[in-house]
Amino acid sequence: MRIPAVAIAVAFSGGILLGRELHQSRSFLGISFLVVFFLLIAGLFFAWRAKLWTAAIFSLMAWVCLGAIGMSVASRPLPAEHVLRRLAAGQLGLKTPLRWYGRLREEPARLPWGVGLEMDLSSVETSEGMIPVWGGMRIGFTPKEGEVLPEVHAGDEVAVLAQARLPLVFRDAGAFDRREYLARQGIHLLATLRASSLLERLSSPPATMRTRLARLRALLRERLDGLYPDAPQTAGILRAMLLGDRSFVDQAESVDFQKTGVFHVLVVAGLHVGALAFFLYWLGNKLRLPRTLATVLLLAALFAYIALVEQRAPVLRAGLMTAIVVLAGFLDRRLEILNSAAIAAIALLVAKPSELFDTSFQLSFLAIGCIAGVAVPWMERYVQPYAGALRAWRDVTRDGAFTARQAQFRLDLRAAAEALTSRLSARTAKLAQNFGVRGFGLSLRGAEMIALSVVLQFGMLPLMARDFHRVTLMGPVANLFAVPLTGVIVPLGFFTLGSSVILPLLARVLAWPLGWLVALQGHVIGWFAGLAH
Repeated sequence: MRIPAVAIAVAFSGGILLGRELHQSRSFLGISFLVVFFLLIAGLFFAWRAKLWTAAIFSLMAWVCLGAIGMSVASRPLPAEHVLRRLAAGQLGLKTPLRWYGRLREEPARLPWGVGLEMDLSSVETSEGMIPVWGGMRIGFTPKEGEVLPEVHAGDEVAVLAQARLPLVFRDAGAFDRREYLARQGIHLLATLRASSLLERLSSPPATMRTRLARLRALLRERLDGLYPDAPQTAGILRAMLLGDRSFVDQAESVDFQKTGVFHVLVVAGLHVGALAFFLYWLGNKLRLPRTLATVLLLAALFAYIALVEQRAPVLRAGLMTAIVVLAGFLDRRLEILNSAAIAAIALLVAKPSELFDTSFQLSFLAIGCIAGVAVPWMERYVQPYAGALRAWRDVTRDGAFTARQAQFRLDLRAAAEALTSRLSARTAKLAQNFGVRGFGLSLRGAEMIALSVVLQFGMLPLMARDFHRVTLMGPVANLFAVPLTGVIVPLGFFTLGSSVILPLLARVLAWPLGWLVALQGHVIGWFAGLAH
């Protein structure tokens, strides 16, 4: 089978769907494991008898059962100490302020309206005493004139006196479920800090890897803002594209990105990881690094990026798939994008089966399916043979190395070039022919980009309409400009950001072309958004 991982991913996903619908009794897991055992024994028996298709069927049935088991385990009720269970049981009330104890996840985040904090809860003090709780809380603070928060950092043990509340849920059909969205990020309660004196730092434990990363992330935000003190809008776009922080993106500009179908440019995901990986791969080739060293450095950079960026889930998916592709190339395995994506999907679903129902997960793998299953085969059949035939197109001795169709194309190309330039001098004719052939090659690359953009936009249209109530007809055209610019902005942005920590003077020099590219991208998207209808 050419792409076996795709069949396994489909079977495992089907099992997750089945497990969501099944009634889960205490005996469900035991029976399921027993069924899996017999299915695997049957698969091995038929494989030993060289009946591979029968063995494959039993194997896929085992994966279906494993998916159902995984969903059953993932659907277990929350622990008794979870803050939501405490609230449901009436052990906690949210009608009055309480003193919440916990540890800060991140550095205090500077926001347009104030400061935001996130804490992992450990206990809460009520009139009946201390109650241990588990969960996450997001706290907002809008300082009054001259008021500042106590100095706190990621990892600090703090106490907050605030009245917490559950995230709002709008019960309109198709409305965005913000409560579920925040729960996937580990945020279960929201609160507003009324005064800085209501936040108290209790202790500062030794720094861990997680807290060090949080502090590095905060440092990079500060350095990025410092590069554009007079252009906060540019800094806001770069914060979104490089670090996943969309807090400072102008609302009007955000709407323009949505209207034109290029909002994915602001969401750190596959496009950004791919651009960074391609730049590192190209850099390794230019520096003539040994293959093993180049692979290790590229994977190390990807893992560092995944750890650093805030929006972990989309980046984790893209980084995992990129790592699989890189390792496959290192082991001289044939590149199958669908297979690589399926392996990444299996790994993620094994770790968290409920990811299958996440819109971000569905969009990510639907996009990969559209690219690898539709756009790439079309380009391999209709575009790439002609683009490959343009190499050394004047050399007739190489015609035999191409297929019959490519060889005929080369003959026709030479005949057309000579006919169109027959009245020019030899030197002028050669220049005109070279210019024309290069232009033709660029048009083929443009056709590939158009095909990718159109297939992506129309392939993802059902999910976009279902979950975001949006149909962007301008998307295929706007992406022709936005995606290449993103491919330049992301690697240049990270190089500039890294330089700001090591060589601030170089970063200030690089900030000018980087800011110009971001402004150009904004003008292009604004122009498309301003078109009537």
